[in-house]
Amino acid sequence: MKENLKRYVDRLFAGQEMTEELADRKEEVLSNMDARLEDYLAQGLTGEEAFRRTVRQIDSIAFLLPGVKRVDRYGYAADLAQTALLYALLVWVATVPSRLLGVGLWLHHAMLLASGAAGAAYLILLMLERGARDGKGFTVRLSLLRGWEKKTWMLAGLALLLQWGMLLGVRFGSSLWFGRPLSVSGPYQAAVLGYSLALPLACLLLPLLVRRAVRLADQHEAVGE
Repeated sequence: MKENLKRYVDRLFAGQEMTEELADRKEEVLSNMDARLEDYLAQGLTGEEAFRRTVRQIDSIAFLLPGVKRVDRYGYAADLAQTALLYALLVWVATVPSRLLGVGLWLHHAMLLASGAAGAAYLILLMLERGARDGKGFTVRLSLLRGWEKKTWMLAGLALLLQWGMLLGVRFGSSLWFGRPLSVSGPYQAAVLGYSLALPLACLLLPLLVRRAVRLADQHEAVGE
């Protein structure tokens, strides 16, 4: 049985670059599984049943690889949904003046819908977390998330510059073309212009949410798997 267990662990780690750190983890996994196998045998289980129960505990080593964490699935997802809810509510409140200024009303309504969806997801995940009995988690590839974070910051920045460029082009394009001085006719127009320029900042929510997903992985790291 122990030879079968060693072959099973070898298959789990097959195809991985065997660094010193990963080799230590492999020995640790084999040692823990060996101890578990002995416990099952001491309980009177047959060798075959003890082996099946032992290997059932670990069917993947993804959470042992560098840049990967195994997290409590419902707790992690619930906190991420809560963050999305808070972000959406903040933008919704910030866009309340759109009712008076007449710009950005679509974003105000969109954030209300997003808040409702995130709130519903948060409540459902909380109930699932409290009712969970299996203690299972899932793996989060931090290296992949960090890559997404960089890409979403770049895309959000590009989108922000494009939207500002379009807004300013529409507002001042003719004045620049004909060489007229740039001017805003009054306080109301200045408020509308400033508010219109602030609305595109909402595109920063996505990279902020991805950054939060990276940080939550440390807070919800699964224990005892």
